[in-house]
Amino acid sequence: GPVSITGTFNGGSNFDLTKTSTGVLNLGTGAVTVQDLSISAGTLTSTSTTFSVAGNFTNNATFTHTSGVVNFNGGAAQTIGGTAPSTTFGALTLNSAGVTLAQDVTVNGALSFTNGKINTSTTFILSLGTAATVVTPTATKYVNGPMNKSFLAASTFEFPIGNATAYRPIELSGVSGTATVLAQYFQSNPHSAYPGSTYQSPIIEI
Repeated sequence: GPVSITGTFNGGSNFDLTKTSTGVLNLGTGAVTVQDLSISAGTLTSTSTTFSVAGNFTNNATFTHTSGVVNFNGGAAQTIGGTAPSTTFGALTLNSAGVTLAQDVTVNGALSFTNGKINTSTTFILSLGTAATVVTPTATKYVNGPMNKSFLAASTFEFPIGNATAYRPIELSGVSGTATVLAQYFQSNPHSAYPGSTYQSPIIEI
């Protein structure tokens, strides 16, 4: 049957948590700290407070997020991956050397940037739900690659995106109705497509 953890569980940077049974492991209401997390079978239900992961997050089965925060706080680069089609977080905090997605990831609550970049690709996308918010992205902490944002009604949203070397947020306003928007920043030289001889005078703004 289900197994629950009560109180604080601090495995620290030397403790890996691997779930191999087909049942449910509920991390309860206390803070939980681990190095690598691997879900091989069954369901892992996250704590309703803070679940800190200092290593890699591997979901090969089912991860259920409650009202708590998953905090990626590794001193080295981290990965979110596994054979499950995707992983959904209620709230996610990035406070690490960076996280690379090897699996689709959805955040339905606050996506908070303390340190590092989230590296995405056209294969593995970061998606934000309709109620998701973004907290304190800057020129050193943002999404490196494409991301999705879902909308239910007219609203304004700033995508915290860029590439490996540049933070270039994009603001979208006036979205009406239900929509999911994909945004990605591309840095390229326009001169090959628009050589100087073809510029029209006067140039008002670039």
